[in-house]
Amino acid sequence: MKAFKFLFLFLVSSSLIHAQITITYSDVLAKSTVGNEQDYYVDTTTHCINIGNLGSTSWNFSTFTQDFHYDKSNIDCATSPYYSDYSGSAVCIYSTTSNPFSVENWTYQSLTTNMVNLHGMVSYTYFGPGVFSESKTHYTPLDHSMPIPCTYNTNWSHSGSSQTITENSVIGLDTSNTTYSFTSVCDAYGQMTLPGGITVDALRIKKDETSWRDGIYSRTISYFFLTKTNHMAVVTVDTTQPTTGTINVLNLAYAVPLSTNIWEISTQANEYKLFQNYPNPFNPSTNILFSVPKESLVEIRVFNLLGKEVTVLLNDTKSPGVYTIEFNAKNLPSGLYFAQMKAGNYTDTKKIILMK
Repeated sequence: MKAFKFLFLFLVSSSLIHAQITITYSDVLAKSTVGNEQDYYVDTTTHCINIGNLGSTSWNFSTFTQDFHYDKSNIDCATSPYYSDYSGSAVCIYSTTSNPFSVENWTYQSLTTNMVNLHGMVSYTYFGPGVFSESKTHYTPLDHSMPIPCTYNTNWSHSGSSQTITENSVIGLDTSNTTYSFTSVCDAYGQMTLPGGITVDALRIKKDETSWRDGIYSRTISYFFLTKTNHMAVVTVDTTQPTTGTINVLNLAYAVPLSTNIWEISTQANEYKLFQNYPNPFNPSTNILFSVPKESLVEIRVFNLLGKEVTVLLNDTKSPGVYTIEFNAKNLPSGLYFAQMKAGNYTDTKKIILMK
């Protein structure tokens, strides 16, 4: 009998650790809200990672590096500069970078209760006075990015074409046509650990795409690690690589939310804990991760070096789980600050460094 109880508890705890999630229409709608932002990091250093197993598994991406960074934000489609080119869209994701030239990107999407559709994208590069390049891509039919809901064993396929028109101030207009098809399958689920110790329940989607661009054939395999929040990772691999275990990668990136909202990233927590913020040092925002094992009143406050409270990030009752919350210090001077968490009989403080 004791052996049976032990086995039962072991199986239950294992299922909790590798919780299977479903990304719903409500999740996608929340992530598409105007004002939601992501910190997006590109890792050009790592060339070998473990992509886990099929089915229940886990992924440790905590060693990913931040070689290149930019912010993504959802903006109002109707006020975006290219809305007239993508008038059926409802979601516009905007990003800008300046490495080494100024680049702006707009991605236009729409949502139905059963599909995320990609309309197209625009990229504008400013090289200097009077020198620019502008590329507009349209998909026909709309690209089926992800079905809703999406969970383990969800699979779909799509075929279509795209046209990219590029206007360059030096060489003029150029048009490129692509036909493509892909199959995607959600083949694994489990906990994903990102840099800074952020752990969140995720799904792994394998996308196998073939395309002909202006008569040139290519094939790519990508893995998307998606969550119910704005945490994610994406990996592109050589087509000869296996689908499990440690493999060589061509490109990889990951993203974490940049938001004033509190995101519940897991319903499982064994202890009260305040984790070190990430990134640290930061400018101007950082993410603070914390966990509560049972329903509790949680306070998270930030103090300056003199002990003066500068902000209250949280003073509310939270159910059991792991959460992340943003601290935006854009109106504070550079320096050393202290993030303090109180919940139940637990109190802990972390040093955080704002470096502008």
